[in-house]
Amino acid sequence: MTSRHVKTPNPASDFAWKINPNGDVSIVKLVNRDALEIVVPSKIDGRPVGAVEFRAFSEPAAVKSLTLPESLQRIAEEAFFNCQSLETLDLPSTSPRLFPRELALCESFTDENTPPEMHALGKGAFAGCSALKTLTIPAGWEWLGESAFADCISLETLVLPDSLKALGPCAFKGCSSLNAVTFGRNLEKIDREAFADCKSLKTLTLPDGLRVVDVAAFRNCEALTSVVFPPSLASLSTRAFENCASLTSVELPDSTTDISAAFSGCQALEKIRLPRGLKRLEHFAFWYCSALRDVELPLELETIGDDSFHGCASLSELVFPEGFKEVGNTAFCGCSSLRKLTFPASLEKIGDRAFTKCPPDLTFCGPVGSFVEKYARKKKRSFEAI
Repeated sequence: MTSRHVKTPNPASDFAWKINPNGDVSIVKLVNRDALEIVVPSKIDGRPVGAVEFRAFSEPAAVKSLTLPESLQRIAEEAFFNCQSLETLDLPSTSPRLFPRELALCESFTDENTPPEMHALGKGAFAGCSALKTLTIPAGWEWLGESAFADCISLETLVLPDSLKALGPCAFKGCSSLNAVTFGRNLEKIDREAFADCKSLKTLTLPDGLRVVDVAAFRNCEALTSVVFPPSLASLSTRAFENCASLTSVELPDSTTDISAAFSGCQALEKIRLPRGLKRLEHFAFWYCSALRDVELPLELETIGDDSFHGCASLSELVFPEGFKEVGNTAFCGCSSLRKLTFPASLEKIGDRAFTKCPPDLTFCGPVGSFVEKYARKKKRSFEAI
């Protein structure tokens, strides 16, 4: 962030402009396409400059530095879209509201002067700023809009303030160099795909107070090896950590009541502790977690959904707790190392093709006369009484 100092404004002739009904002026277009430095004047024709219109500065090949006036109150969508040479931006301390994609695809942008008074950042605000390497969001901001910093491919470190309560969808999606994130203490939700495809991210310590990690929030974070979950976590949505190919171990807090298919495709995942109180594993929960060997099931578990352990080729044995009732369709399909499953007397249903492509010597264990014994006899599988 740069310090603001007095600069000589460009002449009004460098811009196309119009007078608004409220009496202030809107910048409609940058006319001087060869200027390397633009300082928008605070007044034109004696009227305050209050707005920058849609794509007013879009794709100016030469501009490297841009200073906006203190009089500015509104910035329209895509106002600075695809400013590929923009390196320095000096925003006014009066903090006009940024609307969607104002600074999207500003590929050379390296220096944000974003004042603390700006409490929110809209959709695509800095998307595609491919030269941006470090980022500290100012104290006071409460949310980041959709794709706010998406595809900032040089961004390496990120510090989020304690004031931030939510990260919008795709906020940092595709930031392929991002390797370190410091979360604020009051973050409550990480929205869908917020950090998807951040392929250099290695470790995560999620903040106390976080309740929801939404759909595909960290999908395809291929280098991620460890995640520390807070005791406040209530929900991990579908594909939250899908295809995190380096993640080896997960311990979920007991506060978590929904994990959906959060870890499907995590091929290096060997061990997971599921939260106490969890009653149902949703469909595709550990789909093709091919290294999974050690699963700590909660005593309250009643159901595993369709394809829950589909393709878990390293899984050899599971013991289900008293009160467990149902195995979903193709739940263990392709578990090529599975040798022993122990079920309680409470088991009521095993879905179609639940054990397709499992070894022929798979043994079912359970009480004499129980549902599992009858199932094993019907399917001509080995049975052991317990």
